[in-house]
Amino acid sequence: MFKRLNLGILDWLTRIPETKDHGLSDFERVRQEIQPCDVLLVAGTSKADRVIQAVSQCAWSHAAMFIGRPIDIVDNDLRTIISHFFTGPPETPLLIESRLGEGIVVTPLDQYEHDHLRLCRPKSLHDKDKAQVILFAINRLGSYRGEGYLLDLVRFFFAW
Repeated sequence: MFKRLNLGILDWLTRIPETKDHGLSDFERVRQEIQPCDVLLVAGTSKADRVIQAVSQCAWSHAAMFIGRPIDIVDNDLRTIISHFFTGPPETPLLIESRLGEGIVVTPLDQYEHDHLRLCRPKSLHDKDKAQVILFAINRLGSYRGEGYLLDLVRFFFAW
């Protein structure tokens, strides 16, 4: 019963309104400029996103890290791991992010075409360091599933 209630609450919190206006960002420019290890800040539109924005007093509700396209990832083991979580074309630009109720997931960049975005690039991060960060993120895919996110959100909200 607790699991069904939890799933219902998660569905209600993460449901995105049907009508999405075009975001304030130039998505085509984001698509052209984004590089592996860049962080994409997203101003989400779900109820959970609005709670996070209100509590943090920030326009951004979550972040995702760009890992590139599967076809460009040299390591075969990493491409295999990604293929377990993403079955689309290998030319698809991908992000890794944490989602409420889902855990660490792979998301196509195009999913955020109509959202308000900000692209952040780490300074002084060498190619070897980028490869280690991407390796770390890919190896976390599928982890942290369960009710922990909902409890964290409730704890975050009540502290406010």
